[in-house]
Amino acid sequence: MGRPKVAERSAALVGSDEALLLGLQALADPVRLRMVRLLSEQEQCVCHLTETFGLSQASISHHMAVLKRAGLVEDRRDTRWTYYRLSLEATSSLRCLIDELLEVGHAVPKPADCCGAAEAQLEGLPTIERVSAIEAQATAAARSEATRSR
Repeated sequence: MGRPKVAERSAALVGSDEALLLGLQALADPVRLRMVRLLSEQEQCVCHLTETFGLSQASISHHMAVLKRAGLVEDRRDTRWTYYRLSLEATSSLRCLIDELLEVGHAVPKPADCCGAAEAQLEGLPTIERVSAIEAQATAAARSEATRSR
């Protein structure tokens, strides 16, 4: 089958960036963040959420709508109440996206490659250290490319 084409990989990155942005925006509000923490323990009824947070049912519904749009929360309706729970699939996916975003240097962080910065950084090193640094940069670039092609 081969590697995905550049356009396909770019489209996948854009999609994952949008999902990441939606998730992070949903969690950026202190009330919603606390709600997610509470929902991580167990499913919650809207009546319990209004009592716990001291907010109106409309306000709780607004916050839950934001979390639902981000895919982080699912709901079920009983005859009188709505119950909310975390979406295990979405939270797992968001966790992976955040891990991927924050994955830092597999070896040595790659120096900037503009304005001669990379060469200047290597210039003062003894030959053996220069070779090791170049090898580390090449290894990091190969790992980065392998991660992107997955």
